[in-house]
Amino acid sequence: MIDAALAKSVSRAVQELTAVLSTFSEAIVNGVLKGVVSALRSVELHPPSPSLPVTTSVPEEPTLPAHTPPPPAPAST
Repeated sequence: MIDAALAKSVSRAVQELTAVLSTFSEAIVNGVLKGVVSALRSVELHPPSPSLPVTTSVPEEPTLPAHTPPPPAPAST
């Protein structure tokens, strides 16, 4: 009779402890997930600015101006 009562008491204590640990672990997991989601949202809202501008086209070679003759010398009087 004492053994049955003790076994029932121990079983109930183990069930309560399991429920507490389960709730505690769920709270930890939920907290971690909320932190991860928050971090991802902040990265999405504030993307890092690129350090160098991104160019998708190749710049054209500069063209030299056409050759122009020198201005005429002033007429001597």
